[in-house]
Amino acid sequence: MRYNILFALIITISILANCGLSSNSVSSSNNVRIENVTSDTSHPNVGYVKGMVRNLSNNDIKGAVKIKFLNFNGDVVHSSRAYVNDGDPIRPGKSASFSYATEPEYFTGVEDFEITFYER
Repeated sequence: MRYNILFALIITISILANCGLSSNSVSSSNNVRIENVTSDTSHPNVGYVKGMVRNLSNNDIKGAVKIKFLNFNGDVVHSSRAYVNDGDPIRPGKSASFSYATEPEYFTGVEDFEITFYER
């Protein structure tokens, strides 16, 4: 009986973890800070990674993020890019969003994301 409860608890935690991963492996530089990174795999046909980029510089910036999907060992199992603010400039001190949608199987075994901003 105890093992059944323990097993059910482990399964529940695993399901909840896969429905909303958040990232600790984000790249910040003197010009930007990556914030509020989350993922959602609760939809049957698509998974999402979303977040914000805050402009810490004194000038407008524009660019994209490189998103690396990392497994338990830190191996990159998938990677892609997403525009920040649809490619429009981000004002100094302000933040803008990015999102990336892909097939849910790319999230299988993913424990974390590494996200790096690059200017265009």
